[in-house]
Amino acid sequence: MQIQKLGSPNNNIYKPKLADNSWQIVSQQKDVFFGNRRKTKYYEQTSVNSIENMDIENAVIKKPNILTQTCNSTSTVQSINNSNITNIKGFDNCILSITNNSTIKNAENFSYIILDSSSINTIKNTEHVKAKLGYLQDYNNLNTSKINYVNTGYLEAEELSEINEAYANSTNLATGVKIINLTTNKLSIIPPSPDIESILQKRVTIENANIILEPVNKFSLYSIFSKDEERGSANIKFAKINNLLCDRLYSTNSIINKANVRECKKIIRSRINELRTSDLKIIKSSQINKVITSSHEFIFNIDEKSTINTVEFEKPNGTLIIENNGNFIPNTNVINGTKEYILKNIKLDKFNIPKNLTAKNGVEINFLEVEEPNAVIKIIGNAKIDNIKFKNGGSVILEDDENGKHPDINNINVKNGEILKNFALKGLEKVAGMEELKQQLREDLIEPLKHPELYKKYGLDVINGFLMYGPPGCGKTFIAKQLAEETGRYLVEIKPSNTSSSYVHETAQQIARKFSEAKANKPSIVFIDEIEALAPVREGLGSDGTAVDINEQVTELLQQINNSKDSDIIVICASNEPQRIDKAIKRTGRLDKKIFVSNPDKITRKALFKQQLTNIYTEKNIDVELLAKNSEYYTAEDIRMVIRTAAIKAMKEDRPISQEDLVNSLNLVKPSLSKSLINEYYKKGEMQ
Repeated sequence: MQIQKLGSPNNNIYKPKLADNSWQIVSQQKDVFFGNRRKTKYYEQTSVNSIENMDIENAVIKKPNILTQTCNSTSTVQSINNSNITNIKGFDNCILSITNNSTIKNAENFSYIILDSSSINTIKNTEHVKAKLGYLQDYNNLNTSKINYVNTGYLEAEELSEINEAYANSTNLATGVKIINLTTNKLSIIPPSPDIESILQKRVTIENANIILEPVNKFSLYSIFSKDEERGSANIKFAKINNLLCDRLYSTNSIINKANVRECKKIIRSRINELRTSDLKIIKSSQINKVITSSHEFIFNIDEKSTINTVEFEKPNGTLIIENNGNFIPNTNVINGTKEYILKNIKLDKFNIPKNLTAKNGVEINFLEVEEPNAVIKIIGNAKIDNIKFKNGGSVILEDDENGKHPDINNINVKNGEILKNFALKGLEKVAGMEELKQQLREDLIEPLKHPELYKKYGLDVINGFLMYGPPGCGKTFIAKQLAEETGRYLVEIKPSNTSSSYVHETAQQIARKFSEAKANKPSIVFIDEIEALAPVREGLGSDGTAVDINEQVTELLQQINNSKDSDIIVICASNEPQRIDKAIKRTGRLDKKIFVSNPDKITRKALFKQQLTNIYTEKNIDVELLAKNSEYYTAEDIRMVIRTAAIKAMKEDRPISQEDLVNSLNLVKPSLSKSLINEYYKKGEMQ
């Protein structure tokens, strides 16, 4: 149809030329002049094919009208209702509201476009676009909002909207939205609103999603991002995505075919067919068919309701690290990975593995059975595996963690394998077994020295002097040396061999020099071995020169012990004959704590055998439990002699030490102690 103008310029009547060549008055026009431009208002339009070279201030359009010319306005709100428009342009702060089955071919230069139950082909240069379903009346005849192409700063799409191609800084999607191609800096998908959840149980569906860090258009919209790290993140719920590319992924109740993600922060109740990522943090109630990673070490935390069928390393010799606070290990096929599990924060009662294992901090396993021939089990830091059985031989390697903490070698039982230490024992750790004695020393000496202010608060002083007594060869001297290492104190040894002298006054002077050395290097420990020889009972000695000399050295010891507390010196004495020590030395205030060091019990003997057989050439099936059982009343020195005797025999035959060698040595090396002898030494300490 054509438009033909009739009448005067001030009273124009428009008549369309109809199919039958008749004319009809369709509109009454009123001109209003602003400067040299004319603004035109139209009233009661019913059918207009085209309007040319006109600026329209307001258009009240009734269906089924078609408006096909560019619309510019000074109004901040443009409302399009139940109409069709070819091109519409806005300006800064201009809002376009498109409602009720309207269609627009092109829209640009708006601040905000709201699309309500309508469709639009192209949106450009618009900061905020919102597509929604509107008020729901008839769920069987829904008219959705549709966009073919949109380039915006912030894109919102609500119930059942459809978008073919979208570019946005930030994208927020809701129930039932469908997008073919999406490029955005940030993606959030929210669950359905409660009022329609029961009716519209539809997921957000995205064919291709690309969530990137760099801005996708000129709109920065910094207010959208509360933190820079939110850029590039996809937070999706109730979504179905075919291809997803993003920096960080949070997925809940979603289905993803292929995803390429730098960091998977959290996957909850989701299904992913193929996931490329370098870091997979937390997986709960989810299923992942295949994970492909470029990392050398791949860590994932998975609960018992989840599965990961395959982990593929892009480069050979990748390591799978399983970190979990639960009590299970997922059955995962590993491609291009090492034959090893790495566990963190896992507690298991019993675990059977076909390959090697590294247990790190937080791992506790009661019983571990290993099938791999010549397998290697690494235990690092505070990890704990009580019992290890190698079906086809293997070794246990103990290592320090990054804080210098290493496993307790004394609490590991190994069958058909060997234990290798990759660290040096320190302090009381070198004392095999004797847990009750070591605990007593920690409570009475080590803890008060570590926390002096706490003990002072409760009026508790550090014990100044200790007396260890008992049979020879049970480790009194060794314990004293390890206490010095444990507490980091300078050690001064006083014993008859380096102190006693036949010259008058010389022994007392030597004692004074030793304490002066300790004072010069404080804090320190003075260890007095065989103190009964340096401070014997003085009663009945007489008055000859020897008695005078002994009295002088005892007096010197008394004075030095009395002064040691003020000099930050701890005095530790050892004796096989405590009943022969002068009573003045033993009284409270000088040697406050008396500790009986007996023969090693079974647990200690087992620990001694295990400790001394570690890192030497033995067969892998040494039964230390049996050796400990058959070595009652053996001292630590006796056990060393048993191992030495077995080692000499094996060395002569150029072979590893065997169980038989050690059992035969037990028959050759007799114990130094007996029940009656131990009781006798105990009674000596009780004598006053």
